Amino acid sequence: MPKYPRERGIPIDLPVYGDAEHNMRIYQAIGVLVINWGSDESLFLAMLQALLAGDKPSAIITWASFHNTASRLELVRRLARQHVTDKALRADLESAITEFAGCTKTRNFFCHAAYGMDDQARLAVAHSINLSDSDNEASPIRDASRPLDRANLQQIVETARRLADLNPILWELVARVEHALQVPPAKRQGA
Repeated sequence: MPKYPRERGIPIDLPVYGDAEHNMRIYQAIGVLVINWGSDESLFLAMLQALLAGDKPSAIITWASFHNTASRLELVRRLARQHVTDKALRADLESAITEFAGCTKTRNFFCHAAYGMDDQARLAVAHSINLSDSDNEASPIRDASRPLDRANLQQIVETARRLADLNPILWELVARVEHALQVPPAKRQGA
């Protein structure tokens, strides 16, 4: 990956509401989670490109035509089953998809939540609303809330770490899929 020079000495004035010292740790943890997740998701798009013989425009159009991550991952999974004959590579792809999907649940919760503050203007709780497909529940709408305590912040941080650890594995998988499917060098990632 290319390294970019840092601009030093230029402060960024972020609008932090409430107790800045407390709230910045939460903002930072969620920000790292989002960036790591986005970096990993882009590598699944690169895998889709490889599965489509290196056709980047078709991969982008196809990717954007699916409106959620689960559908996109399922597309990659199905195309891999169709095109990848190496069983070890397919197993590694499946493992990476499973790991990413697990991390996606945490990312989705905290990225789509509404946040509440306590009486000292500190972020205190994340509220999320989900739809249930279960007939066993009285309402299809489920309200979930999580306190922004040490345990939940640790979950965010741990998920961000898992995503960071997954990134080099995904880069390797993209290269292995390109090689296995004999994607021409000019159509490979980074070419």
